[in-house]
Amino acid sequence: MSKRKGSGSGAKAILLLALIAVTIVLLFYAKYGTPPQPSEESSPVPAQTNETETNKPPVGIRVPRPTAEGGAIKWVIEPVPAKAGEDPVQFAVNRFLESTHIAPEGAKVLSVRYEQGVAILDFSPDFARTYSTDDEHTLLKGIFESVRLNSNAKYLRLMAGGKPIESLGGYDLTTEQPVGLFAKE
Repeated sequence: MSKRKGSGSGAKAILLLALIAVTIVLLFYAKYGTPPQPSEESSPVPAQTNETETNKPPVGIRVPRPTAEGGAIKWVIEPVPAKAGEDPVQFAVNRFLESTHIAPEGAKVLSVRYEQGVAILDFSPDFARTYSTDDEHTLLKGIFESVRLNSNAKYLRLMAGGKPIESLGGYDLTTEQPVGLFAKE
């Protein structure tokens, strides 16, 4: 009787491929760890839609606030109670603008609209002015973080007086920008 040549080589090849796949998965896990789990700090606060219900308990809104620490800017997220029915993004951005003293006193978000995952913020005309480069970066980071922390929007469009803001600092804002644009800083 003669043995069939290569009868065990197919099983060996499959075993080798399985071993390679397991090794790749283990290397990936060792390098990147497990996927991040949503935490209370990173989960967005849903926008309130019923403005007539004022007897509900306050809604938690998170407001980013820059602080100077050793010549660098450190960002602190402050939880702030707000009344139900108040748009969390509008409240957070306006609170952020007040706290920084960068924008003129009359600069604020007049309205927020949500269209297919895009938050459209319309600022008062006072907002559309020239700022220093560092101030523009701080303003944009705070605005983007306010939207990211307090809504489910994926993109952001900025307007002032009903007209699109085309740029702020070195940032081209002619198209919708991802809300996580400054999240990694």
